[in-house]
Amino acid sequence: MAIFNDAHEMKKMYPATFYAPSSNELAAVHAGTLVKICADDVERFWVIVTDVEGNRLQGTVDNDLLHSDVHQLKSDDVVSFELRHIYQVYQE
Repeated sequence: MAIFNDAHEMKKMYPATFYAPSSNELAAVHAGTLVKICADDVERFWVIVTDVEGNRLQGTVDNDLLHSDVHQLKSDDVVSFELRHIYQVYQE
């Protein structure tokens, strides 16, 4: 089972290489939003949010992954995560 990284903690430790969205950006996340999360310190990937309940979200992995052998995830898998795990909110 994959462990998702806390984006805000990673930003504190490595501000030059990790970004974390603002509270306003996170508050705007809803079903249909595309967000980036990171699994097991090895891979960042896009997820289409399908459900939001407070700080908990569910979504579908939206790209092919290179390190499935580490985190056991693949495209179209359903994942559950929290707002703190979001590294990026896709902006059109």
